[in-house]
Order: sequence, then structure tokens, then C-alpha cells
Amino acid sequence: MKSVILTGASGFLGAAVHRSLLKQGWEVHALQHTRPVGQLPGTTILAGGLEAIDARLIDRVRPAAILHCARPTMPRLRSLGRYLAAWKAASINRKLLREVTASATSPPLFFASGSLVYGNTDRPHGEDAPLRPVSYARQYHSGEMPLLDALRAGRPVLTILRYPWILGEGSWFAWFYRKPALEMGFVPLFGEGSNRMTIVSLAGAAETMVRCMENGPGAGIVNVVSPVVISQKEFAEQAARHYGAMVVPFREVFPKGVGTAEMEAFTSNILLRTRHPELQAGNDSGNINILLRGMGPSH
Repeated sequence: MKSVILTGASGFLGAAVHRSLLKQGWEVHALQHTRPVGQLPGTTILAGGLEAIDARLIDRVRPAAILHCARPTMPRLRSLGRYLAAWKAASINRKLLREVTASATSPPLFFASGSLVYGNTDRPHGEDAPLRPVSYARQYHSGEMPLLDALRAGRPVLTILRYPWILGEGSWFAWFYRKPALEMGFVPLFGEGSNRMTIVSLAGAAETMVRCMENGPGAGIVNVVSPVVISQKEFAEQAARHYGAMVVPFREVFPKGVGTAEMEAFTSNILLRTRHPELQAGNDSGNINILLRGMGPSH
């Protein structure tokens, strides 16, 4: 059976990629760190997390690819935690690259990144756009630098997927929108709300990664695009209608305010274009209401 190694299989995106891989008939060797990975048929659990990957493991499994959806986090330390997590990510990514290169099979590597690395502009970002990280990307970008250096060097074969806002269970949406909508009857508006958001469903995000892997490595950077492009104000209004709530200034929901990184993320323009439309999953309808219904019942 065709097999892959998957990191971050218990995380937000990684768990969805796990399900998508199994649906497509792949055998998944899932790395497990602290959070348990679902015991799904077709899954082999590998203990130890990212740091457990070495050349011997790679050559024993002989995967068609390694799908890398893991990123260290230290949320309790807030902004300091992001810096420490980025330092740890850089160290782990350097080791992963060494082990993949040292292995006899040297499988291609597919890495899930974000689009905040492009910065905040009114123009859509292509894969060749310069990087001007904002918000959380100021830290996680430094953790990804070893991968960017490897991409420029061309070894190992590496594809970096850059995602827009991913709408799914356990995401930013649940914390900042659904919870206050259900508990308070309010949906927050950050700033004036004119910035535009590109939104992809969690299932669509996962399927795009699997499609990139199945259709051959070597694409370099792949921006994950979606027909769902909406202003932040329009998004808040749609979410409020979905939950029977009211749109209010964000301080009525978060009286102590939000962090600088959060505010910058929610007020940035996330607009993407791609040279690789054939790799996009294309399962998002373009209707934000359908994506919201996919989050489950409104009450």
C-alpha cells in the first residue's frame, strides 16, 4: 500500500489532512507527540513527534512523501511563547531537512505555511511576491527559514503551501466568532472592517495538500486560493446572521482588547493568486453561508 509520513496529525490542519489521506487510500504513518492521534484504520502511530524522524525511520517506512503540518506552540507565554516556538521550529526543521537528505529514499517534503508572510497590501500576492511578514508570521517565518533556504538550494524536493484563513472546527473562528456569538449574542468587528479575507474550508485546505502531493513534487511555493473573498465587515455580518447575533465593535466582546498580533491579523488584507490552479482542491462553493453551515448547527 502507498504510504506517507504525516507530522501534526492531531492538530487543526493535520487531522484533516489525515482524514483526507485515508479517504484517498493512503497508509498514514502519523507522528504523535503529546496530543493523541486518532486511531483510524490505515494509520500507524509513530511515537516521539517531529524530533523522532531520522533517516533510519524514513528508510524503514519508505514513504512516497512527508507531509509536514506541525508547528511548535507555547500559547501560555503569549508573544514570548511565539518567539521561543519559532526558535524551536527552526531547530526542528533543520534536523528534519538533514535527516531527509541523509536518507536513502529522500522523499519529497510538503509543508503547510500561512499567507501572513506576504504582508498587508491591496494587491493579490503571487507565489513570487516578496515576503513582508506581519502579525504571527513575524515569528513563525523565522522558524520556517531553514525550509526556505532548502527550497532555494533545491534539496530535498520541497513544496511549501501558503494558506489563507482556514475555516474549521477548533480554528480562529471558533475562538473569536462562534464562542462570543453563542455565549453573548455578539460578533466582533475589528477596526472598520474594510480589509478583505480569503477563506478556505478546512476540508478544502486538506484536500489541496493531498492533491499537491499526489500530482507530483517540485512546485516550490503553492498559494492556496479560494473563491470565498469577503470583507471582514461582510464576514462578521454573515456570521451574525448565521448565529442570530449582532455585530459590535470588538471591545464589546473583548473589553481588555486583543493582542497586537491578533489585531494585525484580523485587519490585514489576505488576497492570493496562484500559478498552480490545477493543484487546488476546488471543493469550496464560493458561498460563505455554505462554509458557515459546515461548522455545525448555529445553536
